[in-house]
Amino acid sequence: MDKHYTIKEISNLLNISSNKIRFYEEKGLIHPIRNDNNYRLYTKEDLAKLQLILTYRNLNISIENIQSLMKNCSKDNMINHFYNQIKIIDDEMQKMRIIKTSLEDIMDSIYESDKNNYTDYIIASVKKLNRINNIKHNWSDKWNFDDWSKSYDNFV
Repeated sequence: MDKHYTIKEISNLLNISSNKIRFYEEKGLIHPIRNDNNYRLYTKEDLAKLQLILTYRNLNISIENIQSLMKNCSKDNMINHFYNQIKIIDDEMQKMRIIKTSLEDIMDSIYESDKNNYTDYIIASVKKLNRINNIKHNWSDKWNFDDWSKSYDNFV
């Protein structure tokens, strides 16, 4: 007989709350069995699923996307999903680089200035940041590069 774990044991093993485990059960991500006293019992497979769920959550994947991934665990589906997650992360990293550069520009301007009024530098930096964001949001893939790169990745 395979070992079964109580919710407390799972909670301790994964360092998560029992409520979080119950939440994942409510969302249909795990399906513990019940014993004669109606207590939840978890298998090694449940433990592995929970670890995968926690990994997905650490990657900021939504519960809805996790549900979709776990229903369709095909190789192509997972590759496509992780490709999209990488794209989201790349976008966020680009935003952070832009913000960092803007802050550095403001600091440089303040450092080199003889004035005590730094509002003009901050406003100029915000305008620059807004221009960059507008360009990024209004950009379109005129050459269909994104689709080409996806098909190339799938081919390789």
